[in-house]
Amino acid sequence: MMSIIPAILTNSKQEFKHYLSLARQMTDYIQIDIMDGIFVESKSLFPREFFYEDFGGLQVEIHIMANFENTQDIIASLKSFDVCKRIIVHQEICENLEQLRQLVNQIKGINKEVSIAINPDTDIRDIGKVVKKIEGVQFMGVNPGFYGSPIHTAVYDKVVEFKQRYTMYEGDISWDGGANQNTIPHIIASGVERIAVGSAIFTSHDPIMMYNTLIKI
Repeated sequence: MMSIIPAILTNSKQEFKHYLSLARQMTDYIQIDIMDGIFVESKSLFPREFFYEDFGGLQVEIHIMANFENTQDIIASLKSFDVCKRIIVHQEICENLEQLRQLVNQIKGINKEVSIAINPDTDIRDIGKVVKKIEGVQFMGVNPGFYGSPIHTAVYDKVVEFKQRYTMYEGDISWDGGANQNTIPHIIASGVERIAVGSAIFTSHDPIMMYNTLIKI
């Protein structure tokens, strides 16, 4: 089933509260982006800064955009964050396959679902050894770190290639970045099942109306 997932990216507690309040009126599942200012230039709130907000029944997936050591620390901090159901980590932060497996095992060790994100230029073969062990793959349609980055349309073909190569893969396929009214039909056509949408929703004049519009599309 296709789903639109509102994605919150901010370094402001006040803005986070505002976005969270809007999201509770849209859906029961959101993505929160965590950035350390190292893997990507931007820096966001860290989990300890929003643990005690009112999630009002929302379930959450955490998309970590941080270097390897910070990613390990952030994963550890999410163990007791009960509303978090899934943790998304980047393949690009790993120097080798063993580090990628460490992250997968660490996330599974705290009873969360695992998704691996790959940037537009990352080879899909770089995650081939772990696809049987994870619940999700997230294709980045942009270079991550900012709301409103331009979409890389070549990633459409990468999704198709992934589905053709990894026929044994049983998890879901997500898209994050550059999704809006114009691009979502193309993203869906590539074979994606879940689309994380940030700027198109939260920077629009009426975020709730925009979310509903995207759902209709």
